[in-house]
Order: sequence, then C-alpha cells, then structure tokens
Amino acid sequence: MSRPSLRIAAAGLIALGSIAPAFACDPEDLKAEYRSLCATPTDAIAQLVSATASRLKPEAAALLTAKAKEAQAMCLADKYDDAMKLAVRVAKALGSVEQEAGLPREQFAARTGGTQVAAK
Repeated sequence: MSRPSLRIAAAGLIALGSIAPAFACDPEDLKAEYRSLCATPTDAIAQLVSATASRLKPEAAALLTAKAKEAQAMCLADKYDDAMKLAVRVAKALGSVEQEAGLPREQFAARTGGTQVAAK
C-alpha cells in the first residue's frame, strides 16, 4: 500500500472507531440511566422532607412536600437540570425551616438518618 492510501485507511479507521461507540449506546438505556441518576437525590430530598414534616409548620411542610414531588416528576419528564436545581432549593429551604422550628442538629440527624454536621 502506498503512503496516501495508508493515511486514508488510517483516517477511515479512526473515524469509524470514534463513531461506533455512539451507535453502541441505546438511547432508551441512556434515558433510564439519566432518570436513575436524577431520581437518587430527588428521592432522598423527598424522604428528608417527609421525615421532618411532622416537626414543621403545616403550610411549610405542605409546600416543601409539593416541591419535592415536583422535582421527582421533573426527573420522569427528562428535565434533569431543572429537577436538580429544584431539589437543591428544597433542601436549602428545608434547612432554613428546620432551623426556624428549632430542631436541634443531633435530633435532626437522628430523625433523618443523616450524619451530624459540625457547626461552624
């Protein structure tokens, strides 16, 4: 084989090698994996809200529960970025509401199964 033919063949193999993995991935499998990755933190936030809802004001508990369920629904609707942003906002709001309710850190960690975070 001449050098130009060898270069063309090598370029073709490189191009084929880079394209083949893209075709090997099943879009439905990827979608299921993304949903799973999105569902893990949003489900954890929903469980955290439900574990502390009895200690919160009813309107705050209802709002946080609704927002946590909305984040879970966004995962199923393939709106992963929006779901994660909402889950973070719910977690921050839960921390603020929990602090206002006066739930001690040790009790909060014990009720939710989390680890205690040292106060700064």
